[in-house]
Amino acid sequence: ISCHNTPLANMLMHGVGRSLKGASLNEFVQPGEESQRFAVNIAANANGHDGSPIVGMFSGCMRDSLQNRIRVLFYHVPYFALGGQLRHLIGLREESLDIEGDRERRTESADLAL
Repeated sequence: ISCHNTPLANMLMHGVGRSLKGASLNEFVQPGEESQRFAVNIAANANGHDGSPIVGMFSGCMRDSLQNRIRVLFYHVPYFALGGQLRHLIGLREESLDIEGDRERRTESADLAL
């Protein structure tokens, strides 16, 4: 995380106004299979079909400071900065599921850009 992002810290209940600058986003992804899937998706978007970065979106789970699962959509835009260094712009959208009978209705809130 390259900048102070208090909305992300608030969503993850790490303290109001706390900065997560310098932390790896992967630290907040649900450990185990979710963390591996996150890394695979980031790498796949960064290397595209012809070796060029491609924009991607994928779902996953993060965890808050109390270890609760938070379902999110990751919006990933890899790009090359000046000097050719690969960088990543990642946006988040928190998802919640409302279950009505046998149907699931997906609602989305809390857009965040890192």
